[in-house]
Amino acid sequence: MNAPLFSSITRYLAAFLCLCLGTPSTLASPLCQQAVRKIVAPKPVSPATSLSGTRSVAKHRYQFFETLAQRVLENEARFIEVLNAIDNHYGAKYEIGQVVKTLRAVRLHEKDYLDKISRLKNIAVYGSTNIPLYTLILHGLIPLSTGADVWFRTPLVSREVYQKLHSLFQEVMPEWNLSQLHVLTEARDVQYDNFRKQHVLGLNRKGKRLVRNPSEIVIFTGNPETSKKIQAQIETKIESISTPEHKYSIAFLQFGTGLNPVVITHHASKQIPMAVEAAVEAIRINSSQDCIAPKFYAVHESQSSSYFGALMQKVRSLTYGELTHPLADYGPLVFAESLSSLKNFRDKYSAYLKNKEAIIDESSRRVDPHIFEFPIEMFGQVELVDHYAPFLIHFVYRTQKHIHSIANDKRIRERAMFATLYGEHSNPDMLPLRKAFEDNFHSTIMNQSVFVEESGNFAFGGYSGDASRVTFYKVSGGQLRPYTFARPLLFSREAAIFFGSHKTSKPGQRLRSSPQTPGIREKMAELLAMGSDLSLPKENLTPSLQELKNPKKELSPTGLSPLKETIETEGLFT
Repeated sequence: MNAPLFSSITRYLAAFLCLCLGTPSTLASPLCQQAVRKIVAPKPVSPATSLSGTRSVAKHRYQFFETLAQRVLENEARFIEVLNAIDNHYGAKYEIGQVVKTLRAVRLHEKDYLDKISRLKNIAVYGSTNIPLYTLILHGLIPLSTGADVWFRTPLVSREVYQKLHSLFQEVMPEWNLSQLHVLTEARDVQYDNFRKQHVLGLNRKGKRLVRNPSEIVIFTGNPETSKKIQAQIETKIESISTPEHKYSIAFLQFGTGLNPVVITHHASKQIPMAVEAAVEAIRINSSQDCIAPKFYAVHESQSSSYFGALMQKVRSLTYGELTHPLADYGPLVFAESLSSLKNFRDKYSAYLKNKEAIIDESSRRVDPHIFEFPIEMFGQVELVDHYAPFLIHFVYRTQKHIHSIANDKRIRERAMFATLYGEHSNPDMLPLRKAFEDNFHSTIMNQSVFVEESGNFAFGGYSGDASRVTFYKVSGGQLRPYTFARPLLFSREAAIFFGSHKTSKPGQRLRSSPQTPGIREKMAELLAMGSDLSLPKENLTPSLQELKNPKKELSPTGLSPLKETIETEGLFT
């Protein structure tokens, strides 16, 4: 018999003898009291391993979010300490600020969606490598508030951070039941094939049979090519295991990456200071290691002298330091496996580097901000890639035609997310410039940083397939029918569209009652009447005529204005 088992039996036997056979005098003895106390007294449990509380997040979701916002603020230093493993101090402060704003605004902006969601049992999440706290809120706790089990796959680089954040949530919110948020860290759970089989598709470990219906919603954040591979594997597996009796739906939400161009127009002289400050802000937030950081800038030649003069002065004043240093403006890179690609780019275009003193040090992973200035004629030659480093790529242009060429460039269209424009609102050139980017799938921002514009309570992304898209899979009668829509995404809105309880079966009508489209309900009714000749079948998801002709074809609002999209797609792109 092993020692722990023998010790337990001895303690229980001693307590039994004292309680059942002991006299008042023996019960009062220190030996008996100690024996009984060891059995009756509860064991102390550390916060990280304690059982979840009893309050239901789904039943009291808005109180939960408001309470969590307050607890995050009260424990800000502890959250920063955890985030500092991958975020610099400035980036961690920014992330916490975004989290608190999002939590406090859930009731105001997302209540109409969340209160409509029903029929969700399982949600599978491929977690983002960066912004782990923000991701856990947007794609972990907000989905948890629907009452579903959330199966959250953690990425390798930030896995330990996610694990610590999850434990910290349990510690600062001990009265709330977080047991349905499953933050997966074990190799058997996070391996891509295993996660897809068990947590996405609901199959057994061998992937041969369904043990539950697939997750109703799958959320992916990361490389669009990885997302496409995962979706192809899901489709192949569904087709191989589906029988005529199977009937279920899956909404696959892909949050990808964008090139996020910034344009400083010829009439932006008053906006130069804010454009420079926004460029520096992208450096300060985790050394530009973010999917929404601008990948290139277009500067009109009439503003280039003042813009570059102010930018160079600002950049040279920035301080390098460790991630934990509270006064450092940028720190070592975390996510790049190697700095060789950065060195190669620098060597290739060294003639166009304005601050040649900038350092790239492999041993410390230090990469200083690099400011490149190219003539517009080189736009088609220079690689537009995710450096995930403070590389600021600039093109100096001369005419409006140059900007239209940029907006229509295939590389920009395919990864259209945000386009930021600096200049006078009232200038007559601004409207066609803005329309050029919007017609090429971008969400446009005027005279402020994309980091200021971004909000966790509103749809995120652009209208290109690589930036953000949702694919709705309908499985019935042994057949798989996919419908893909490229548009900015918000979990609560997509869940309400595809898995909401509604009086109407038309998603367009559901969206028109949304609080995010205030004051246009009557206009919408009038405009949609113009497209009333569209005779569409009533289903949970109403496909467009193009889809009915070719169900496999991927749809995106090719060149449509937002107004025309609404009319022609019954609001599905709204």
